[in-house]
Amino acid sequence: MEKQKNLIFGVIVFTLIFCYIPTALQLNFLAGTWATKLTIYPIIIAMVFTLFYRKSFSLSRDERKMLIRYLVVYFFVMIISLVWGLVDYPYYNVILQGPVNQIKKLPSVYSFLINHDISVTKQGLLFVWMLARPIKALFVDIFWGLSLSVLVYVWYKNDFHNGLRFFLKGVIASVIVVVLYGFLDAMYLSGSELATDILIILNPIVHEIKEEGIWWPPILWNGQLRSLFAEPSYYGIFVAFALPWIWYVLDTSRNMRNRLFLWGILFFLILFLFLTRARTANVLLLAEVVLLFLFTISGFLQSRRFFLSVFLCVLLAFGTSLVLFNYGFGKNSNNMTALSYMQDNIGSLTSVDKRSNRSRYSVMIADLKIGMEHPVLGVGPHLRNAYIPHYLPDKEHLSNETKNWIKNQDEKGILRAGFPELGEYTSRFAETGILGLLVFMLPSFYLIWRIIIFLKIHRKDMPQIRAITVYFLISFLGVLATGIGDSLHVLFSYWLLLGLGFTLLHYITIESDEKK
Repeated sequence: MEKQKNLIFGVIVFTLIFCYIPTALQLNFLAGTWATKLTIYPIIIAMVFTLFYRKSFSLSRDERKMLIRYLVVYFFVMIISLVWGLVDYPYYNVILQGPVNQIKKLPSVYSFLINHDISVTKQGLLFVWMLARPIKALFVDIFWGLSLSVLVYVWYKNDFHNGLRFFLKGVIASVIVVVLYGFLDAMYLSGSELATDILIILNPIVHEIKEEGIWWPPILWNGQLRSLFAEPSYYGIFVAFALPWIWYVLDTSRNMRNRLFLWGILFFLILFLFLTRARTANVLLLAEVVLLFLFTISGFLQSRRFFLSVFLCVLLAFGTSLVLFNYGFGKNSNNMTALSYMQDNIGSLTSVDKRSNRSRYSVMIADLKIGMEHPVLGVGPHLRNAYIPHYLPDKEHLSNETKNWIKNQDEKGILRAGFPELGEYTSRFAETGILGLLVFMLPSFYLIWRIIIFLKIHRKDMPQIRAITVYFLISFLGVLATGIGDSLHVLFSYWLLLGLGFTLLHYITIESDEKK
C-alpha cells in the first residue's frame, strides 16, 4: 500500500507541469476550470485509493471539526454572494438575446428533450443553464483544490519525511523534463528547423493549441522561450514553486554527484527563465532570491556560502542569456544589454503602455472597480465577465487584445467567452467581495502565521526542520505572489503546498512538543 501511495503522490507532483492539456483529454463536466490540468487524473486515482484504504487514512475528531467549520463558513459566504449576485444580475436579457450556441452542449440537450416530448424553449433552457452553471462551478472549484490538500494531509501527517521525499522526487523529475524541453525550445528560437518540426509535433500533445479565432496559445511562440508550457509566464509560475525546493536539496544534500547534477539543472532552469523574457518569471525569481538572502543574513539558514553560490549561478545564467540574445537569437534582440533587459522586463511593470500591461491592468482595474461598487459580497462567483466591459478604464485607448476579448464575448455570448483572471485577488474581490477573499485566504494566513511563530521560537535550534520550513515558506510565498497578476489555478501548486504545509505544521508541532 505504501509503495502505491508514494507512487501516486509522486505522479501528482510531476504532472503539475501539464497545466493546459488538449481538449480531447479534458474532463470538463467533472472538473470544470480544473479540466485543463493533467493532475486531475492522478487525483481521481488518489481518491479511489483513499476510499479503498479508508481505514488507514483519517482525520482526528478535532481535525474534522476544523475542516467542517471552514467549509461551512466558506460555502455560506460563497452561496450568499452567489444568490445575491444572481438576484442583482443586470445582464439576463443580454444572455437570453445572445447566441443559443454560447453553450456548446445546449443544442444537443434541447434536441434530446424535444425528442422525448418534453416541451421547452431554447431561451428557457438557456436561463436554467445560466443559473445552474455558476452553482456547479462554485462546488467543483473548491472540491478539486481542497481535495488535493486534504489528501496530502491525511496521507502524510504521520509520515512527513516520507511524503517530503516523494514530493522532492516529483519536483526534480518535473524540473528535468521542463529543462530538457527548454533545450528544444531554445534550439527553435535559434533558428533550428529540426527543433521547429519537432515542436510542431509535440506542442499539440503537451498543451492545447488556439482554436475558434483565439490566438492563445499558438503552436510556436516567437522570441520567448516557454518550454512545454502554454505561455512564457507559466514557466515563471512553475519556477516560483519548484526553485526553492531545488535550493533545499542542494543546501542539504551531501552527495557530490547529485549536487553537481542539480547545480547544472539549476543553471539551465534559471537560464531558460531569463530566455522567457517574461516579467512574471523575472520578478518572482528576484523576489525569491531576496527572500533567500533575508533568511540567510537573519540566521534562519546557516550557510552564507550557499546563498553566494546561488547568487553567482543566477548572475552566470543571466550573463549567458545576454550572450544568447545577442549572438544566438540576435534577430529578435536588438543588441540586448543587462540594462535594456531589466528595463524591458522589471522596469516595464510600472508603465501602462509597455508590452501587455494595457490589457492586464485594464482588466485588473475593472475588477477593482467592480469590487469597490460591491465591496462586501461582490457580484457573485463566476459572474464578473458581463460586468467587465462597462468598468474598463480609458475605453478609447483599449489594447487590441482587450478589444478582441470584448468582440469575442459579444459574438459568442457571455456564457461562452469572457475575460481571463489576470489576478487571483482582484478577480475574487470583484466576484466575492472582501468577505469572500478573506475566507478564501484564511487557511494561507493561518499557515504562514503558525510557521513564522515556529521560526521565531526555534531560530537557534532544530536546524534541519528549520531549513525545510524556510524553503517551504519561500515556495509558498512565491506561489501566493503569482496570484497578484495571474490565477492561482494555473497550476495545482497552491493547493498541493497548502496540504504539504499543514502536514509540515503537524510535524513541527509534534517535534516542538517533544523538545519541550
